[in-house]
Amino acid sequence: MAKPLPPVKVLVVDDDEAICEFMETFLEKDGFEVRTLQDPTEAPDAVKKEGYHLVVLDLMMPGMDGVQTLEKIRKVDSDVAVVIFTGYPSLETAVQSMKLDAVDYLKKPFSMEELIVRIHA
Repeated sequence: MAKPLPPVKVLVVDDDEAICEFMETFLEKDGFEVRTLQDPTEAPDAVKKEGYHLVVLDLMMPGMDGVQTLEKIRKVDSDVAVVIFTGYPSLETAVQSMKLDAVDYLKKPFSMEELIVRIHA
């Protein structure tokens, strides 16, 4: 009998506590193991130490924006899948994100079903 696969580990990074709580609740209901961070400066160390499969990263955060956070994440893990989401999309940040190998760039608001489909793609 095959062993069940371990859950996909997801790190959600957003300075908005309500969004973190919503994403955690929704993703855990779908079987993902989720951790949230509101301080983007903690994300690279968490990725390095905890081996996430996916990082869902807000673009606009105080202190260190999503592109800067993604740059630091890439220095510790070049393979982790990263989805950027933002309420303020621009061609410039989309291009920067893709150059840093983000797997997707979503405009807020987005449906959680859309995120789940993209995670499984």
